[in-house]
Amino acid sequence: MPLLNFLKTGLRNRHSHSAFYLFSLLSFFLTVAVGYSVDTSHNSSFSVNPEGQVILCLYPEGLNESRLKGNILKGGKSEISVKFRYHMLHETHEFHIRKTGYRDIITGDFVLKINGRETGTYRDWETFYWSFSVIHNFPVGKSLASGGSPNIRYRVEVVYKKFVAPLNLLYLVPGKYITRGRWIDLVAGSEM
Repeated sequence: MPLLNFLKTGLRNRHSHSAFYLFSLLSFFLTVAVGYSVDTSHNSSFSVNPEGQVILCLYPEGLNESRLKGNILKGGKSEISVKFRYHMLHETHEFHIRKTGYRDIITGDFVLKINGRETGTYRDWETFYWSFSVIHNFPVGKSLASGGSPNIRYRVEVVYKKFVAPLNLLYLVPGKYITRGRWIDLVAGSEM
């Protein structure tokens, strides 16, 4: 608000040229920040393989990597949970992918579990984080009827720090340890 008050005062005092320069500079920085925050190298989508099976690729936006890394490096567990709703031909199915990440205190490796089953260990954070945060070429298990096109929506929930009962009541504090995104439509990509 102080910036807005400064601009109003500057315009009232006929120092509009200084307010104009300040406003231009602020607009430039906001444009650059938005440009850097949008990652156009990956697009979340679904595709269909030659057998008619739906394949998902999801690159969740808005994850706080430094917060996840800080918790895992301190010996905590974090979780990224994605709920999908798949609607086609008057049928709706829901399925859920839960990824849990933590660091092995003995070896120092990063461990990844998907839906409760260990799927890999990683020596470096970058490789682990990509596997932890991305759902890449995941087969849904439903085959499309010829000419059909599903409507797929998803919602991401991030548990930055996992607790066990009774401490899991802390999840009731909005945004503190857990964030829930909104439902987003998954667009159709190219066929495989």
